[in-house]
Amino acid sequence: MISVDEVKKIAELCKLDFDNPEKFTEGFDGILEYVKVIGDVEASSAISVEDCLQYDDLRDDELEKSFARELALLNRQSEDSEVYFSVPKTVER
Repeated sequence: MISVDEVKKIAELCKLDFDNPEKFTEGFDGILEYVKVIGDVEASSAISVEDCLQYDDLRDDELEKSFARELALLNRQSEDSEVYFSVPKTVER
């Protein structure tokens, strides 16, 4: 059984905030028990993921002409940037 302190530590590492860690502990313990059951399943005769994926139809990489640097940078947001694009932040921490 996982303890409330362990759940709090995991939440801290994952940057999660729980209103009621005790309640989450019960649910998380159930998930861990389920994972343990899955781990006990005999699967030696199962087909591996690598055997299921066939990539015979992929094309070869070919080097092609690209945009000139000046043309590619025409839509940059700042004149200070000479070699990269500045994009809006999408992930909050």
